[in-house]
Amino acid sequence: MRNTAIAYFIIILLAASVFFLLIPGIGAFLTRARWRRFRKLVQEASRYPFARPEERENTGRYRFFGSLEAIQGEDRIWVTDGKLSVAVEMRDAMVHILPEETEEEGAKAAEFSVLPWNRIFSLPEGTAMLVAGEMHREGGRGVFRPRPGAPLLVVIYEGDRKNIIRRAIWGGRQHNEYWNEFTIPSLITGSFSLIVLTYLLLRNPDLRGLALFALTLSLSPVIPFIPPGFPLYFAFRTLWHRARLMRAQRDVLRLPLHFFPKVDATPEGPLATLLPDMEPYLMVQGRYDAENGRFLVGNRDRQGLAGTEFLLPADVERLDMSYPIPRRRQVRAEDVSFLFGAYVAEGNTVRIRAPEDPMAELLLIPGDPSMLADECSRNARAFEILSGLIIGCNVAGNLLTLFLLLTRFTG
Repeated sequence: MRNTAIAYFIIILLAASVFFLLIPGIGAFLTRARWRRFRKLVQEASRYPFARPEERENTGRYRFFGSLEAIQGEDRIWVTDGKLSVAVEMRDAMVHILPEETEEEGAKAAEFSVLPWNRIFSLPEGTAMLVAGEMHREGGRGVFRPRPGAPLLVVIYEGDRKNIIRRAIWGGRQHNEYWNEFTIPSLITGSFSLIVLTYLLLRNPDLRGLALFALTLSLSPVIPFIPPGFPLYFAFRTLWHRARLMRAQRDVLRLPLHFFPKVDATPEGPLATLLPDMEPYLMVQGRYDAENGRFLVGNRDRQGLAGTEFLLPADVERLDMSYPIPRRRQVRAEDVSFLFGAYVAEGNTVRIRAPEDPMAELLLIPGDPSMLADECSRNARAFEILSGLIIGCNVAGNLLTLFLLLTRFTG
């Protein structure tokens, strides 16, 4: 009998572990990996040149902003920007739908809707789209087509395309990876299996304790939401949301650095590069003088910038005002900041402006973005661990309480 009880005990633990932890956990890792691939595609797309009418024979990786012109057959669409029309092969494509930016986008970014193309039954003409990937030439016209290992990026977006890359990186993640396509079927299967085990065990009076144990575990999917531990669930949600926020902040802070791929850390002196369509883009460290609209660069002699003046437009965007970072504050004159933007050099004056490329930005970041991103990453990990401990205490406490109640009132 003892060996039988041990065998059933192991079976109960395995069933609970597999259906309540392992399968949803695998789904969580797959979900996070899928969103990570999406964010990588977006960043890669920002370094592709634009598809242009004069490019008649080139085949390569391009990006294209336009609006839906027509749907041809089941798996091909035509997108136009008014000057150029390109075809997009949509078979097996995933379509990401980015909602319009709102005032609450910073702290409560709306999650993307993601649908496979075969589940989209209609799209209105004029739908704004971003397409990126390999473009081929057929009869002098461009055709975006995926290949194994090189999927297309297809984003339907609302509102202005300004800041679209930041909105995509910010919102391109799941609110809670545990709740994925595997979770509900796995939880139902696990609960049903444990209830069946409970019925079988109740037929043997000597295994009544194991039956109550199986019955208790079968209620695991609803355990976090019942007394006495349910307040811990709300603490878990708050901390998990904070961890997600920190991961989003980390990615947004690193975003402008990806145009400088050979730089591992933000340098002291100005660093210039060229955007995909040969527009000059600058990163420089200094202090922002908001009153005069100037960016003051320290250690000018050592950097060879004596007499150089950096002039900024009045509408320069300060990252901390729209997307919070760990030290949320206004940009003060004495703060060291990093400036990213397109520029025009006129003698000893460098005029900073917003890039024409919608996937590059004019940004002023208070502090070193690399250091702030590392801080966000550490904070995110700490919040994730703490939230995991809290939900673990919640579940363990409620399971123990429920088991003791069942033992008492069914005795």
